[in-house]
Amino acid sequence: MSIIRVPIPEWAFDTTLRICIEREQNFRNQFVTKKLRSLVSDNPILARNVEGVIGYIGDICACVWLGMDPKEHLRQMLISTDLLAHRDEYDVLYRGWRIDVKTELVPDNAFQAVVSRSIMPEVRYGCRLINGTQFRENSHSVDIYLFGLLDQWDPRSAKFWYPVGAIAHKEIVSLCPQPLDYVGPRCLHTPAHVIPTQYLRPPEDLLSIKERSVGSMHKVEFSTLPEAVLHKYRQLCTKVGL
Repeated sequence: MSIIRVPIPEWAFDTTLRICIEREQNFRNQFVTKKLRSLVSDNPILARNVEGVIGYIGDICACVWLGMDPKEHLRQMLISTDLLAHRDEYDVLYRGWRIDVKTELVPDNAFQAVVSRSIMPEVRYGCRLINGTQFRENSHSVDIYLFGLLDQWDPRSAKFWYPVGAIAHKEIVSLCPQPLDYVGPRCLHTPAHVIPTQYLRPPEDLLSIKERSVGSMHKVEFSTLPEAVLHKYRQLCTKVGL
């Protein structure tokens, strides 16, 4: 089984942190990882936003791997969120499919087993989790969940993103229709939809997925935007490095 490794663009960390800073006044990441924040506590601004930074880095690398322009994707995201006034409904639009990219962190002793999808579901880190509240609020606008890993917990030192596997929204509903409080004998901090890693489809399957009509989901033509919005958009792009 081949393992895919996607280099993180050099600009990704700085740009994603700037985006998170710009959105702070409107919203922050919904779910906090105390261990992660303690690892980057030397930088209070990063500590407040580290989950968002990692999420955006995963989105960027997914775009790179799928052959999309990650900066163009982020520019579209700025528009679709009304210039970061609210959260986006999904992360990546690929061939008409709405993808939510879940970038996770696992310890070194579990990394190879997770990234190769050979880890057993009964062991720690053997299942992928989607927070129950987040799934309830967002899953109506997501077709596919793509799970991936960073090679380092601290995004400042991370060099690679690894796609692990994908699963369709409808498959999650069939596999785990209600969020659970536990995985095997272990209790979860918050209820989550539990997906054994072995149930994920190989990430390469996405590369051959058939294109479908996107309907109302289409790229914004910036020339059609009102001049006032376009001016603010250009200012924001400059501030975050796009």
